[in-house]
This record gives sequence, structure tokens and C-alpha cells, in this order.
Amino acid sequence: MKTRGTVVGTVVCALGLATATVAAAQEPSDSSGTNAAAETAAPPEPTAPDATKPASPPPVAAAPSATDATAIDGAPGRRADEPRFNDANADRAILFSTAETHPKGTFFFSDYELLLLQFGYAFTDNLQLTLTGVPPIIQSQPYFFDLALKLNFLRTDVVRAAIIGSGMAIFTGQDTEPSSLFGARLNGVAQFCFETSCKSSFSLNVGTFLNSESNVIVPITLGGGLVVHVSDLVKLLLEPAYALAVGSGVENQPEGFLLDYGVRLSGNHFGFDFAFIRPFATESPFILGIPYVAFTYRTSGDGS
Repeated sequence: MKTRGTVVGTVVCALGLATATVAAAQEPSDSSGTNAAAETAAPPEPTAPDATKPASPPPVAAAPSATDATAIDGAPGRRADEPRFNDANADRAILFSTAETHPKGTFFFSDYELLLLQFGYAFTDNLQLTLTGVPPIIQSQPYFFDLALKLNFLRTDVVRAAIIGSGMAIFTGQDTEPSSLFGARLNGVAQFCFETSCKSSFSLNVGTFLNSESNVIVPITLGGGLVVHVSDLVKLLLEPAYALAVGSGVENQPEGFLLDYGVRLSGNHFGFDFAFIRPFATESPFILGIPYVAFTYRTSGDGS
């Protein structure tokens, strides 16, 4: 029995100080004499403060710098130093998604292994749409199309969370039964941040594919994505993954363990992933794993 699973993976406070001056009125003193021959002067009265001299205003506190304001007032997902603004590949680890989305107004394009193309747009800082598919290359080739919505519904300093829902179509291009498969892909992602800006993180991804054969077989994918921030340019990637199937049509549970690892070179507009995908279910002639390359280009969004 064949099983099929798919994995394709948001104030600065203004501080105003008011100063006031306090003035006191000066009252002139009066002196008089009673004897023309002998004058006695009365002792002088203390004078009032000079009303013409204003009181010194209180010291004005320096306004916080942009960096300090960001650290104090930036909400999770909206800080300028977070990966979603500075890493074009921040919405995924290697094969599996993280909980992050691109900034609002971003158009993005990704190419996986040259053969799998993806186009996307971020409607808001929390919602993005992607269309992924295989272009026509050879005759009788298989085709794969996936139209997905990704919604980030939680961002804190510690954890981020998202859900992904998509419609998927698979055409084998061969005289097989079935020769096509239509269904819905559902994924849930929890991303745990190692620091406030979430530059380094670990994501847990659980997904399934509900299709016309779901009464017989339901595939389930489990993935973990570790991203380690080395510098603004370099990130290290590690992604263990496992696929299994449940249902009455499952005779022998497939062994679908993968270990993906690599390096990422990325910036605001460009991102390159160079990795190896090492399957452990079958013998592979690739000692280090199957070479994997992914590339992303994106425009500047409204929030970047």
C-alpha cells in the first residue's frame, strides 16, 4: 500500500515636560523722621525676591533613543531586529514552516531544488497566502499544486503559534490507481524563542493530509526545526522529521524518518538555504544526504 504525505512546510512613547515660572510681587518699604535736629533711621525691612527674575525650570529628561524605545515598547513580532524583518526565509526552517509570516505588503518568491516554485503575498502581519507547484518540464510528469493560507495567531517573547490550511492537488502523470489525488492539508506550528527577538528558535510542526483516500489511509507528519542565529547573515539549521500513516488501509507502518541540516545565508530581501536531507528509511548512496538548495526573494513590506 502506498502512502502519501506532503511537507512543504508584527511606539515610541513621547515624553513631554511642562515648566512654569513663579513670580512674587515686591512691596516697597517706607521710612519717616519725627525730629528735624536728630533723625533716627528705622532698620531696613527685608526685600521681596526680584520679581523680574524667573524661577529656574526643572531639568528636562533626555528623550529615549530609537533603540531604547524599540526595546521598551516594541511588541513581539514588530521589533525591527526580529528575523521576520531581516531574514527572507524566516517563515520556514528547511522543509517545515515556522510560526512566522512575512511583513504586511510583502510579495515573495521561493524556488526549492529548481523544480518546486512558490509565489506568495502577506495581506497582514499575521496572514499570508502562498501558491506552490511544479511547472511543466517533461512529458507524463507528476504535478503538484498547493494553495495555502498561513495565520499567525500568537506572538509573545517566548512562543509564537500559527495554523496552516491548504487545498492540494496531486497528479501522478501515469496510468495508476488513483491517478490523481485532491485534498486539504492542515498544519499546526508552535515556535519557541531562545531570546526576546526570537533570532534563535525551535519549531514543532504537526500536519496531515485529508483526501479522497482518508477513509483508508491518513498520513501524519511530525517535524522539528532548529534555527541558530550566528550573525545577521549566517544561521545554522537542523530539522528532524518523521512521517507515519494511520487507518484501516495501513498494513505495514512506513519508516519515514529524515534528518535535515544545513546553513542559511539571508538578509532582508534574499535568502539561500544550503542543506542535506538524510533519509534513514532506505539505503541511500548519498553519505551526507541528498543535497538541497532553496532560494527566496521578497519585496519590502509595509512593516519593514
